[in-house]
Amino acid sequence: MADEDPEIRAQIDRLWARVLATLQANKLQFDDQLLRLLGLMSVEFNALERDFKYLLMLLRDDLPLGEAQKTALKIKTFAELLKEVKPRFDQKFSDPSLIEEFTEIVDEADDLRKERNLMLHSVWHTTSDPEKPFVRVKEDEDEPELDFDVPTVKKLVDRMIGCKTRAYNFFCDKLPGYPEIVPRLYDSKEV
Repeated sequence: MADEDPEIRAQIDRLWARVLATLQANKLQFDDQLLRLLGLMSVEFNALERDFKYLLMLLRDDLPLGEAQKTALKIKTFAELLKEVKPRFDQKFSDPSLIEEFTEIVDEADDLRKERNLMLHSVWHTTSDPEKPFVRVKEDEDEPELDFDVPTVKKLVDRMIGCKTRAYNFFCDKLPGYPEIVPRLYDSKEV
């Protein structure tokens, strides 16, 4: 038996030592790099969501600004927010190129929302593979597996920053009143 042969036992022990060392290194990678990136991802996503809420306040010209703000702040999920903003935008603006660009931004934001949720709401287990340090366990999942490593999360954060910047610039450059929405919100006379 393998357990009784000292050479085989020594080989097994060395293999386990390497596996445990890689598991520990992967856990450290999570602590040292992935937690920072996940925090950054949350902050950037919240900024993107905030900008869309400001947009909704602007689009709700049927309400006083204070009421539009209360209505926008009651929306709990980004998916609901996008569903509310898109038709209002399409009703307010008739320029096809403006609508097309806005639709691209909304689609990218929605894709990022799905990827972020998949990443944050999955169960991840540490592996002994230094290239793929975590594995996602989701037996009933139809979607393709997603890598959970520093390059993948960094890429998602970079896309999120790009989408947030594009959305903000689009709102400020193309939508009358958007650059003034924050000062108006904090002007005690308006709210």
